[in-house]
Amino acid sequence: MSQDDSQITQKEISGIEGSHLLQNDSGDTVHVMQSVEFSGPLPHPVILKGYNDIHPDFAKEVLEFGKREQSFRHQKETRESIELLSQAKLGQHYALTICLTALVCTVILGVTGHEASAAIIGGLDLVALALVFIIGRSNTTKITEPTDEKQ
Repeated sequence: MSQDDSQITQKEISGIEGSHLLQNDSGDTVHVMQSVEFSGPLPHPVILKGYNDIHPDFAKEVLEFGKREQSFRHQKETRESIELLSQAKLGQHYALTICLTALVCTVILGVTGHEASAAIIGGLDLVALALVFIIGRSNTTKITEPTDEKQ
């Protein structure tokens, strides 16, 4: 290939976005393909500018849509966090109620002469309470520990 053949003029014969047919001075056609990647919540700035070619306010509307979507997601995550905390508090209140009821039953049984029953209910209540805290804590650590996806 000579020096003249390698020089391509910017004369575009036909093309679609990302793919163009160019012709050099000697009339040879060269197919040129271009690939561009862009990642993000908003379109690439060139695409965003293209929206304004369709309608003068489209790019502004796309940006406002992105802001509204982000605001919605933040509100949703906040509501979910509040709900999780609320459920945890409710569970703690139920656990306290159950433990106090078992403690009252244990005392009543012990005072009325049913020491064996009192020991069983009191012991089971204490063991169950300890297990809930141990199992609950170990499940929390399993969830928050990062996973190694290479395995």
